[in-house]
Amino acid sequence: PGSWYANIEAAIIARARESQVNATPAASFAGQLVKIVAEGQSPAVVRIGKMSTFLPLLKRWAPTTLVDRIFSKKFKLNQLEE
Repeated sequence: PGSWYANIEAAIIARARESQVNATPAASFAGQLVKIVAEGQSPAVVRIGKMSTFLPLLKRWAPTTLVDRIFSKKFKLNQLEE
């Protein structure tokens, strides 16, 4: 009560947990990363894990207003009261 975000508390918690839904297991992630780093010349950007390529592509190619609208609706930011 009294918080601007009280009516979307469940959505905030859901967003915080989103990255763990169908997440790449830590051991798998670490093994892939160690292999890349051990090769020597590591790339500046390493994409490991589920959605690690899709979301940056979405950000790059989709209009910002569209991406904002999608995520605002998904995480109920459109329900914030002014």
